[in-house]
Amino acid sequence: MKRRVKFLLVAVTLIAACLLLLFVLPSRALTKGHAELLFELHRERFEEAASLTIQQGSGSGVRTPPGVDDLDLHGTYSGCVEFSMGGFGLVPSSTYWGVIYATEDTPVGWGGLEMEYTWDGHGWLWREENGDNRSYVTKLDDHWYLYEMSF
Repeated sequence: MKRRVKFLLVAVTLIAACLLLLFVLPSRALTKGHAELLFELHRERFEEAASLTIQQGSGSGVRTPPGVDDLDLHGTYSGCVEFSMGGFGLVPSSTYWGVIYATEDTPVGWGGLEMEYTWDGHGWLWREENGDNRSYVTKLDDHWYLYEMSF
Protein backbone atom coordinates (compact mmCIF):
# COMPACT_ATOMS: atom_id res chain seq x y z
CA MET A 1 0.00 0.00 0.00
CA LYS A 2 2.82 2.42 0.91
CA ARG A 3 4.57 1.65 -2.38
CA ARG A 4 1.43 2.44 -4.37
CA VAL A 5 0.95 5.80 -2.61
CA LYS A 6 4.62 6.65 -3.14
CA PHE A 7 4.36 5.70 -6.83
CA LEU A 8 1.23 7.84 -7.30
CA LEU A 9 2.87 10.81 -5.57
CA VAL A 10 5.93 10.57 -7.85
CA ALA A 11 3.72 10.18 -10.95
CA VAL A 12 1.58 13.20 -10.06
CA THR A 13 4.71 15.28 -9.37
CA LEU A 14 6.24 14.35 -12.73
CA ILE A 15 3.02 15.14 -14.61
CA ALA A 16 2.72 18.50 -12.82
CA ALA A 17 6.36 19.32 -13.68
CA CYS A 18 5.80 18.46 -17.37
CA LEU A 19 2.68 20.62 -17.53
CA LEU A 20 4.53 23.50 -15.91
CA LEU A 21 7.30 23.22 -18.51
CA LEU A 22 4.74 23.32 -21.32
CA PHE A 23 3.54 26.69 -20.05
CA VAL A 24 6.96 28.16 -19.22
CA LEU A 25 9.16 27.08 -22.15
CA PRO A 26 7.09 28.42 -25.08
CA SER A 27 7.76 31.98 -23.89
CA ARG A 28 11.20 31.77 -25.49
CA ALA A 29 12.64 30.27 -28.63
CA LEU A 30 14.18 26.94 -27.72
CA THR A 31 16.61 26.88 -30.67
CA LYS A 32 17.75 29.11 -33.51
CA GLY A 33 15.42 27.15 -35.81
CA HIS A 34 12.52 27.73 -33.43
CA ALA A 35 13.32 31.48 -33.49
CA GLU A 36 13.10 31.44 -37.29
CA LEU A 37 9.76 29.62 -37.17
CA LEU A 38 8.34 32.09 -34.65
CA PHE A 39 9.46 34.96 -36.90
CA GLU A 40 7.68 33.42 -39.89
CA LEU A 41 4.50 32.74 -37.89
CA HIS A 42 4.36 36.18 -36.27
CA ARG A 43 6.06 38.36 -38.86
CA GLU A 44 3.46 41.15 -38.63
CA ARG A 45 4.07 41.45 -34.88
CA PHE A 46 7.84 41.65 -35.49
CA GLU A 47 7.34 44.35 -38.13
CA GLU A 48 5.03 46.37 -35.86
CA ALA A 49 7.44 46.12 -32.93
CA ALA A 50 10.45 47.13 -35.07
CA SER A 51 8.61 50.08 -36.58
CA LEU A 52 7.36 51.35 -33.22
CA THR A 53 10.77 50.90 -31.59
CA ILE A 54 12.48 52.94 -34.31
CA GLN A 55 9.76 55.63 -34.25
CA GLN A 56 9.95 56.17 -30.48
CA GLY A 57 13.71 55.66 -30.21
CA SER A 58 13.53 52.74 -27.76
CA GLY A 59 11.84 49.43 -27.10
CA SER A 60 10.27 50.69 -23.89
CA GLY A 61 6.61 49.72 -23.70
CA VAL A 62 6.64 47.92 -27.05
CA ARG A 63 4.67 44.66 -27.05
CA THR A 64 7.08 41.89 -28.00
CA PRO A 65 6.17 39.07 -30.38
CA PRO A 66 5.87 35.49 -29.06
CA GLY A 67 9.22 33.92 -28.19
CA VAL A 68 11.05 37.23 -27.67
CA ASP A 69 12.88 37.63 -24.35
CA ASP A 70 14.07 41.17 -24.87
CA LEU A 71 13.86 43.99 -27.41
CA ASP A 72 16.67 46.52 -27.95
CA LEU A 73 17.38 49.40 -30.32
CA HIS A 74 21.01 49.78 -31.39
CA GLY A 75 22.45 52.81 -33.16
CA THR A 76 24.70 50.82 -35.47
CA TYR A 77 24.06 50.84 -39.22
CA SER A 78 21.59 53.75 -38.94
CA GLY A 79 19.61 51.73 -36.42
CA CYS A 80 18.71 48.12 -35.88
CA VAL A 81 16.18 46.44 -33.63
CA GLU A 82 17.28 43.26 -31.88
CA PHE A 83 14.77 40.65 -30.76
CA SER A 84 16.66 38.42 -28.29
CA MET A 85 14.99 35.02 -28.39
CA GLY A 86 17.03 32.53 -26.44
CA GLY A 87 20.30 31.17 -25.25
CA PHE A 88 21.98 28.17 -23.79
CA GLY A 89 25.06 27.40 -21.76
CA LEU A 90 27.09 28.80 -18.92
CA VAL A 91 29.86 31.35 -19.15
CA PRO A 92 32.40 30.97 -20.71
CA SER A 93 30.59 28.69 -23.18
CA SER A 94 27.27 30.28 -24.13
CA THR A 95 25.24 30.65 -27.32
CA TYR A 96 22.53 33.23 -27.95
CA TRP A 97 20.12 33.61 -30.87
CA GLY A 98 17.51 36.01 -32.14
CA VAL A 99 16.21 38.13 -34.99
CA ILE A 100 17.40 41.59 -36.05
CA TYR A 101 15.75 44.23 -38.20
CA ALA A 102 18.48 46.32 -39.91
CA THR A 103 17.44 49.60 -41.52
CA GLU A 104 20.42 49.47 -43.90
CA ASP A 105 19.76 45.82 -44.85
CA THR A 106 23.23 44.67 -43.88
CA PRO A 107 24.08 41.55 -41.83
CA VAL A 108 23.96 42.40 -38.13
CA GLY A 109 24.42 40.04 -35.24
CA TRP A 110 24.03 39.95 -31.47
CA GLY A 111 24.06 43.31 -29.76
CA GLY A 112 23.95 45.16 -33.07
CA LEU A 113 27.72 44.93 -33.19
CA GLU A 114 29.47 45.99 -36.38
CA MET A 115 31.70 43.06 -37.31
CA GLU A 116 33.53 41.96 -40.44
CA TYR A 117 31.41 39.09 -41.73
CA THR A 118 32.50 36.68 -44.46
CA TRP A 119 29.95 35.11 -46.81
CA ASP A 120 30.11 31.29 -46.64
CA GLY A 121 27.44 30.37 -49.20
CA HIS A 122 24.50 30.18 -46.79
CA GLY A 123 25.05 33.13 -44.49
CA TRP A 124 27.69 35.36 -42.97
CA LEU A 125 30.31 34.19 -40.49
CA TRP A 126 32.52 36.13 -38.10
CA ARG A 127 35.20 34.48 -35.97
CA GLU A 128 37.29 36.14 -33.32
CA GLU A 129 40.88 36.28 -34.54
CA ASN A 130 42.57 34.94 -31.41
CA GLY A 131 39.71 33.25 -29.60
CA ASP A 132 36.69 31.00 -29.90
CA ASN A 133 33.92 33.64 -30.15
CA ARG A 134 31.85 33.43 -33.34
CA SER A 135 28.72 34.83 -34.89
CA TYR A 136 26.63 33.42 -37.75
CA VAL A 137 23.95 35.47 -39.50
CA THR A 138 21.45 34.34 -42.12
CA LYS A 139 19.07 36.55 -44.09
CA LEU A 140 15.39 35.87 -43.48
CA ASP A 141 14.11 38.57 -45.85
CA ASP A 142 14.95 42.15 -46.82
CA HIS A 143 16.19 43.92 -43.66
CA TRP A 144 15.55 40.82 -41.46
CA TYR A 145 18.36 38.60 -40.14
CA LEU A 146 18.63 35.58 -37.85
CA TYR A 147 21.75 35.47 -35.69
CA GLU A 148 23.54 33.01 -33.46
CA MET A 149 26.39 34.26 -31.23
CA SER A 150 28.69 31.91 -29.35
CA PHE A 151 31.18 32.88 -26.66
